[in-house]
Amino acid sequence: MSRDAITNAAGTVESTLLHQVFIQSLLSRRVVSEAIALELYKRAVTAVRAYDRQFNPPYAISGHGVASFVTDVSTLLHSVSLEVIRTIDQRSDRAFFVLRNLDASEVASFATDLNSMEVEYLRNLIESIVVSYPANSLAIGQARDVINDSPLTQHKMTKSHAESLLDALVSRGWLYKSKRTRFSLGVRALAELETYLKNEFDQYVKSCAQCRRVVTEGLACSNVGCDCHIHNTCYARNIQQLANPVCPSCSSSFRDLAPKPVGEKAVSIMEDNFKGGRKRKGKGKNVGDMDDEGEEEEGGSSEAEDELDERRESQSQTQNQGSIRRSYVPETQYDEEPSTGSAGPSKRIRRG
Repeated sequence: MSRDAITNAAGTVESTLLHQVFIQSLLSRRVVSEAIALELYKRAVTAVRAYDRQFNPPYAISGHGVASFVTDVSTLLHSVSLEVIRTIDQRSDRAFFVLRNLDASEVASFATDLNSMEVEYLRNLIESIVVSYPANSLAIGQARDVINDSPLTQHKMTKSHAESLLDALVSRGWLYKSKRTRFSLGVRALAELETYLKNEFDQYVKSCAQCRRVVTEGLACSNVGCDCHIHNTCYARNIQQLANPVCPSCSSSFRDLAPKPVGEKAVSIMEDNFKGGRKRKGKGKNVGDMDDEGEEEEGGSSEAEDELDERRESQSQTQNQGSIRRSYVPETQYDEEPSTGSAGPSKRIRRG
């Protein structure tokens, strides 16, 4: 089948079985690396050939071929207010294809694979991550507290309950979990919610001076009054190698005034050990009213309570295996390489 065979007289793309098979695969993942997209294209071609042995794909089975094919897919999806965009992961510099909603008005319009409660948790997590600038990330204890502080949480979640939800959001590409176990916005969130983030959090959301995409991890000019931000990858590719690297906005020398980090490197590793509540002055004690001495600080829980919660949860799981997992987002790895297992920033998650 040639490229002309999938366009009509008006030059618009017509849906074929190949498109339909590929779209079904994309709908179940929402975000895929270029390597995964190529594998999905190969599998779609194989599936169609099983139905029609004379079938020839409209584009070459290659990186360039799948990119052109995805452009056609995106055109077809416009009729249902969806599109497929190509984006670059600011951490790994890898290319991804993201299926996103054309309506950029609200989180709920994007997170169609989440139930209403999970959408509310995600909305609260996104807000807390964004307003944490320049950290643009939350320690695991902070992320758990954001979930438990939600008015939808009638009963406090155990640590593993909250972490199951967080890991599921990571596996769907909404969040990114670093080696420091800090949570920030994932590839999917940055691609799907870019307009929403800029409209709702204009004070905190910064764009890269080089590529104009949102920066949540990178560098910021240290010159007072300059608001220039740059991705680490853009800095390394376009500025760092210059004889005299300067700020793209104010032209101050980066050799004389080094740029400051944005993202988790903007906070100390000590903050990663945050377990909830306000830290007290002195040897690990929290600052609180004298009347509250000896009581648990707001937003936190004691280790003994956590251990008790874990034991209760273990017993509950034994009695009703699998009931907890069904309460959360199905665990599917958005960045799973087909031949070599998991690749990319997050660990492979066992499917339940």
